[in-house]
Amino acid sequence: MTTSPARVDPTDPCWFPFDLDLTAGRVRFLRLTPAVLERSVFLDHRIAVESRVPSDLPLDAIALPPPATPAWLFHTSFCCSSLLARALHLALAVEVLKEPLALRRLSDAAHAGQPVTP
Repeated sequence: MTTSPARVDPTDPCWFPFDLDLTAGRVRFLRLTPAVLERSVFLDHRIAVESRVPSDLPLDAIALPPPATPAWLFHTSFCCSSLLARALHLALAVEVLKEPLALRRLSDAAHAGQPVTP
């Protein structure tokens, strides 16, 4: 049985921007539950989902306002950041995005000299 991709609502926090293709101008979304985010040590190809049926949206179709009070914590490797991320995560209140693939794609594109801002 094949499952078809669902229609993405980027305003719904259950839709996670899993991957990003700047060249093709699209974002690949997965619908995640809070339990998946709790279980997942990393949010890249190691994300703890049973089914990966992505839904794509063109980049130019996504125009969300920034959150009122964003908070960012960036880190480097080998600094116990996975442990810190698990300690900071509080489902439905604080979401810790543990090494999301889309963010790495932005970094790779910037490193390759591609424009990463509109």
